[in-house]
Formats: sequence, structure tokens, C-alpha cells
Amino acid sequence: MTTSLDYSTETAVSTLFSASDFQDELHRYLGLDPTLAAAHQPIDVEDLLHSAIHLVEKDQWRLILPKAVTLTLPYLACTALDNKIFLPYGSVTSVTSFTWVDSDDANNTLTAGTDYTLYGSEPSFLWAENWFDVMSDLNTINPEVITIVYSTGYTSFDSIPRGTIHAIKTLCYYLFNNRGLDNIELPMAYRHQVSQDMANNRRALEFV
Repeated sequence: MTTSLDYSTETAVSTLFSASDFQDELHRYLGLDPTLAAAHQPIDVEDLLHSAIHLVEKDQWRLILPKAVTLTLPYLACTALDNKIFLPYGSVTSVTSFTWVDSDDANNTLTAGTDYTLYGSEPSFLWAENWFDVMSDLNTINPEVITIVYSTGYTSFDSIPRGTIHAIKTLCYYLFNNRGLDNIELPMAYRHQVSQDMANNRRALEFV
């Protein structure tokens, strides 16, 4: 299994972390005046927040800012006894496309709700009663015969786990106070907060 993230589809930081609410609170947490213009701050707090979010996403295997993911799979992904195909990186809001390659190397498409069902809550997965009924001529030689494009990330600030929020704030504080330094070791408090809400379903991650 391989995955790629399309950062060009990523929503802006302010869609989840309000500039007039969370970002103002983050300014005060860092000891900065939120009423001071960005040009007069020692650091761009929104850029700092963006960097911290991406690091937490990497460490938790959970995407926070919504963006598109492309997942490619071998035919063996359809052979689990429970007929589940797990989707990594957290809860899934929608599947954009599900294509598969037949024995003639032609691309085919499956339709959500007709050919399979999406279970979007984390850990997210797709389910069909029998995958080889809906992909009856699936290519078993090509190493990547299934391609799934889907959107994942949170749709509201309140849906983000509290441990993830605390991890982001801790990391922002640490990066701010150690800005300009190389080879800094992340604090234990951050590591603990990240591990509390880590997306740890091995079926979703084992081939990433």
C-alpha cells in the first residue's frame, strides 16, 4: 500500500483554528500580544501553527486540516476475512473515486453506496459483501491495482481530539522558544500528548 497527500487541496488553517479565537489564545500562550500587527510580531503565529499541525499529523498518522489522499493497493487488500479495506489518516468525509484494473489492464470504477459502503468514523474503512463480486476480473499480477482517492481531516474545531489540540499548543510553544536551533529533541509532554490520541489501527497503517 502506498499513499500520497495532495497539499494543494488542504484547507486554510483559519477554517479550523479561528484567527479571532484559537490563534489569539495561542498568541497569549506564547506570551505575545494578539492585538499587535503580524508585521511587528517576532514570528508569524499562523505559520508556526501550520508547521506544528503538519508535525502532529505526521506523528499521529491523523490528518487534521482536510485534504485529499490517494491510496493505492494490491489485490490482496480485498482478501481480508471481514471484507474491510481500511483507509489511513483518520476519519474520512467522502470518497472521490475508487478505480481498479482488470486483467486486460483497463480501468474500472466502483460507486459508493452501490458497490461498497464507506464507514467514515476512525478507523475508517470501506466494506463490500464480496469484493470479488464487484471486481470480478481484478488483475492479480499488477502490484497496485486499486486506487482510492478520498478526503480526510476534521470539519470543525470541536471534533478534534483534545489531546491533539494540547499537542499542537505544546509543540507551538516549544518551536517558538527554540526557534533558530538545530537538532532539538521534542519534549516528553508533547510525545505523551501525541501518543494519547494516536491513530493506531495497524490494519490501516501496515503497508504505508
